[in-house]
Amino acid sequence: MPRWFERFLDRALKVRPGEASKVGLMALYAANAIGAIVVGRTVRDALFLSYHRKDDLPVMYILNSVAVALLSWGYSRIADGARRDRLNSWVAAGWAVVMAAFFFFVQASPSGSATALYIAVEAMGALVVIQFWTFAQDVFNAREAKRLFGLIGAGGQAANVVYG
Repeated sequence: MPRWFERFLDRALKVRPGEASKVGLMALYAANAIGAIVVGRTVRDALFLSYHRKDDLPVMYILNSVAVALLSWGYSRIADGARRDRLNSWVAAGWAVVMAAFFFFVQASPSGSATALYIAVEAMGALVVIQFWTFAQDVFNAREAKRLFGLIGAGGQAANVVYG
């Protein structure tokens, strides 16, 4: 990396030499995690509202809350005894399989799978965000976190624009 670029990163963005690759990868991770949530919510909302009334949404919010609470509780039981990087990889692969399965379920029964997809996307979104920030806490120390988490979080905000 050219020296002038390192000075720019240090002065403008508070990224010290040697941190740029970690920050870039974590911002890319944030962008893809948030992007998956944005796309998932768009698809689930369109599908759900195609087959259900908007008056059904309050029930979905309750079901989402229950599903997220149960999933978070179960994840916390597993997460304490596993390496976080491996667990994140396995969970991401698991969600990829679940979402691919929904592709086929929606083809077969769109109205029946709309409710399940609605809940699954919200559960996935909550878990992905928890995993991301927990992993970021492991990658950066407290001083680095104070300087860099805003910049890393900007990757997620950029995803809202790009994926949205």
